[in-house]
Amino acid sequence: MEVSKTKLRQQYRKKRTVFRKIQNDHKLLAQESVVSKLKALLAPLPEKIASYRALPEELSLEMLYADKSKSWCFPRMVGDELEFVKSPSEWKTLDFGLEEPVGPAMELAEIAAVIVPGVIFDHYGQRCGMGRGFYDRFLQETKALKIGVGFGWQVLDQPLPVDSWDIPMDFIVTEKFILDVNHFKKVS
Repeated sequence: MEVSKTKLRQQYRKKRTVFRKIQNDHKLLAQESVVSKLKALLAPLPEKIASYRALPEELSLEMLYADKSKSWCFPRMVGDELEFVKSPSEWKTLDFGLEEPVGPAMELAEIAAVIVPGVIFDHYGQRCGMGRGFYDRFLQETKALKIGVGFGWQVLDQPLPVDSWDIPMDFIVTEKFILDVNHFKKVS
């Protein structure tokens, strides 16, 4: 019996909320491990890296942004699209707690890699997000390296249902491993 993407999204959003409330020590250790793996993965890339400001139930990468060898770019929603702001110094908080950067938008072609949060991933690089398609539309427009990040329990062994607009990740990074999707192997 195949489970729908909507049902999986609902199930794993609930798991993330519960995990946020009871696993603070594990979450901090996981974040440190993911940041370490991302630093190694991003080291050879040009400087402009797109990432995100985490919601409370997402894996926070704030420790990564202290790396001044990279220029960090962050998304904001404009209509149904995402645009990115390089090295923002000012942020505004939206009604539902998401922080967006203030400043001029940058050219998407400048971005070498994009770090993407997700609700669930699979070993084929597929990602299920929050359900509004912002990252799906952006990922169709960029040639940047696509890196999904999450906790190990967010990566399923079975394939996720896939829609025509879904764009797979090149890598998935968790506290447990780096999955090189294009070569079907766990790097660490």
